[in-house]
Amino acid sequence: MKIKIADRLHNLSDIAVAWKNQPERINAKLMETEAYLLSLALELGKHIHDYIKSEISKIREAIFTDGTSEYVGTILNPI
Repeated sequence: MKIKIADRLHNLSDIAVAWKNQPERINAKLMETEAYLLSLALELGKHIHDYIKSEISKIREAIFTDGTSEYVGTILNPI
C-alpha cells in the first residue's frame, strides 16, 4: 500500500515538470490521483475497522464464554 501511494505521489511531481505549461492537465491528474488515494484510504480504513471488530469479538467471546482464555493473554502482545 505504501509503495502504491509513494509511486503515485512521485508520478505527480514528474507530471508537473513535464506538463508545466498545461495547468488544466495537471489539475485533472491531481484530481484523479486524489480520488485514487482517497479510495485506498477508505479501503485501508475498512480493513482496520474489520480487524478491530474481529479482535474485540474474540476477546468478548473469550471473557464471557469461560471467564479466561489463552487469547486474553495475547492482548498485551499485539502483532
